[in-house]
Amino acid sequence: MNQVASIRPSDLISLAWSALKRNRLRSLLTVGAIAVGIAVMMYLISLGLGLERLTLDSVAQSSSLLSITVKSGSDQLQPLNQDAFHKIKAIPKVKEVLPQLTLKGVLSLDNQKTNATIVGVDPDYLQVGSSTPLLAGRYFQPQDAQTMLVTPGFLKLFGLDTSKNPLVIFNVVIQQENNLPDISGSNLDSISVSGIVNASGVAVYMPRQYLEQILGANRPNYDNFIVTVGSLNDVQPVSDALIANGFKISKVIDTVDQIEKVFFWIRAVLAGLGGIAVVVATIGMFNTLTISLLERTREIGIMKALGVKRTDIRRLFLTESVLMGLLGGGIGILTALFAQQLTIFVLALLASLVQGNVPVLFDNQWTLIVGFILFAILISGLTGIFPAQRASRINPIEAIRYE
Repeated sequence: MNQVASIRPSDLISLAWSALKRNRLRSLLTVGAIAVGIAVMMYLISLGLGLERLTLDSVAQSSSLLSITVKSGSDQLQPLNQDAFHKIKAIPKVKEVLPQLTLKGVLSLDNQKTNATIVGVDPDYLQVGSSTPLLAGRYFQPQDAQTMLVTPGFLKLFGLDTSKNPLVIFNVVIQQENNLPDISGSNLDSISVSGIVNASGVAVYMPRQYLEQILGANRPNYDNFIVTVGSLNDVQPVSDALIANGFKISKVIDTVDQIEKVFFWIRAVLAGLGGIAVVVATIGMFNTLTISLLERTREIGIMKALGVKRTDIRRLFLTESVLMGLLGGGIGILTALFAQQLTIFVLALLASLVQGNVPVLFDNQWTLIVGFILFAILISGLTGIFPAQRASRINPIEAIRYE
């Protein structure tokens, strides 16, 4: 039997498209199932990536990656005092040592008063060490004395506007421990607010050196040090030196690694949930191609009798499956993008009721979009292999007799 030349790729696509249009409802259901599976996977995975990015951005500022926190505690071998400060300062590759002094106090304005945490820090502690954003006003300077930074929670207790720096003067009383008397007086009677920082709780931040002058010999040990280095390569050597000197430490880099590990498994679970929908769609596609094969047995027999090669029959069925995968993948991605925008719109409406902001929850990397299209094509192609092989092996004589 003479065989005709191989079918051109353009003709294969045309024949495959005609076959899909011949059974529109079945093709639409199959493509729709693939689209749902891809949409669910992309929505969930991009949500996982977006949440991971938001979390990492909140803890992994470029400056904080170059910092090491030396903690206090009962298991700390070295007390965090001036001796420890100078000892850490002398470690090679240490750029800066930023202490934190935490006190208890009572702050009053007119006839209102509240208990609050008074945190004594250097200006760089907030800007470099802990990356505490400024909402209004300015950070205090090293030479500043009777000034402080406050949190929105602190201002709310006094009924003050949290969107702008308040032009008010507070009276401060420092409550000492170990039965020592409270400290008040002219140095603490007129404390102005220089700015508002984005930190939680009811707390105020004051210049550390100014507080130490007021406390004098009764100054307690520090709560922690933030140790900064010049480059990422210096973080580990300095960390090792601190541990060798008996200090307990924590690093933002370690936190970032832990977050990435946690979100890896979160993404895996989300992908698995979306994968269930893809598996269901794959079974549906296999069923569609198998039914199509049975319905077109006579047609395939005539094509083979006319000399169409087995490889072309195989390519025809594979082209049909790939077309369904491409359509399903494209529609699925568009559906996922629409669902993401709808989610953001709804959240923005809810946030507007409480005057809040909606962060960017989804991370749609172009590699993710291309990857899902290729994934849909790959899954569809693999699903079509068995029906394509079966179609190519049909005996033309028996196929022509098939009803």
